[in-house]
Amino acid sequence: MSHDSDQKKFQAEFSAKEYLENYYAKADLMMVHKYVVERTAATETMRIMMWLDNVCSPLIRAFFGKEKATILELGGGPTLYQLMNIADEVKEIYFTDYVEDNLNEIRAWKNNESSAFNWRNFFKAALMIKNDTIHISDEEIESLEKQLRHKITKVERCDIFHKDLGVTEKSFDVINTHFVAESATSSKDQWEMALKNIYHKLNDGGLLFMSALRGAKSSYKVLEKSFPAVELYENDMEVGLKNAGFHIIRVSAIHTEDKSNNYEGFMFVVAQKK
Repeated sequence: MSHDSDQKKFQAEFSAKEYLENYYAKADLMMVHKYVVERTAATETMRIMMWLDNVCSPLIRAFFGKEKATILELGGGPTLYQLMNIADEVKEIYFTDYVEDNLNEIRAWKNNESSAFNWRNFFKAALMIKNDTIHISDEEIESLEKQLRHKITKVERCDIFHKDLGVTEKSFDVINTHFVAESATSSKDQWEMALKNIYHKLNDGGLLFMSALRGAKSSYKVLEKSFPAVELYENDMEVGLKNAGFHIIRVSAIHTEDKSNNYEGFMFVVAQKK
């Protein structure tokens, strides 16, 4: 199947609201509490937030200074959790996705519309992680919500298989992308092309923060629907990044206990354009 037909299938079959209601309607605050108090593992989404907070956020400040970096959220879907723990370190966020339904969800939230998904529990979780405490006030939550709304300066469509990612802005200091390149096609060649497109959209010295499916068996499942994926492991990731031109800072992996979605875990990537 070509990447064009893969993308059209995703666009036609993916429902943003159904996805949010099934996967994000209830943030597992007890798991975050357990992490803060006992330092034990949390849910997969919370692990990504912890990685962004513990690894990525300090790197943004170290490389670019506080609130100076421009960031491209590439293929952000209808979700915001992946920006909450880095928002205060960046100057502005350019939010993109391939699916218009996802972009409409983000626009609704940014405009504070009543139909928008309620991310409040996730903002609370982000602050619990960042501040290392379970005691978070309503004022702190509202402040972070306001900050993220302000820093998302543009919401537009992207295409990772387009040479410039289909994004009008010239280049970025940071590209933040999660479960996109490897889950938009079943072709490893197309995946490698997407990595090269990402590389060229970064400023010199720019950083890539990426999480990816590990060991997806040519597809993965969302709401019992199968979508294409590239089967990747750590060595594949390292080779692909190097071939695209990246200097690899870190590639790590976690395993998932639930194999029903047809993948074995996640990989976390930090790489730099030299």
